[in-house]
Amino acid sequence: MPSNRFLKLIDHPQLTRAHSSILFQLRTGHIPLNKHLHRIGKVESPRCPSCRHASEDVRHYLLECRAHRHERWIMQHQWRRKAQDLGFLLSSPKALIAVLRYVQATGRFKNYGELNLRPEE
Repeated sequence: MPSNRFLKLIDHPQLTRAHSSILFQLRTGHIPLNKHLHRIGKVESPRCPSCRHASEDVRHYLLECRAHRHERWIMQHQWRRKAQDLGFLLSSPKALIAVLRYVQATGRFKNYGELNLRPEE
């Protein structure tokens, strides 16, 4: 079960179940990125399908992939140095919306359905 800390983190009026699922998977590394899919035998290579330069894991996807530079710029503009801190991005209530907007902008998890954030209540 998710920890109480995680449950408190995702208790946000803009987050849907799909958002919570993606955040949980990003935090655990059990997300359909090629490094994990390769480890469980679902894809032939752990390489990133977008840039082909590195193993596609959570760190690469959120912080390093050259193919998503433009989408990442928004997070970097908002959070400056903290945008390079994976721990901050995945555990700060303040950063969750920026991370989810990045995920939505990259289109990497389209199979989760529509990831638009709800308006503030």
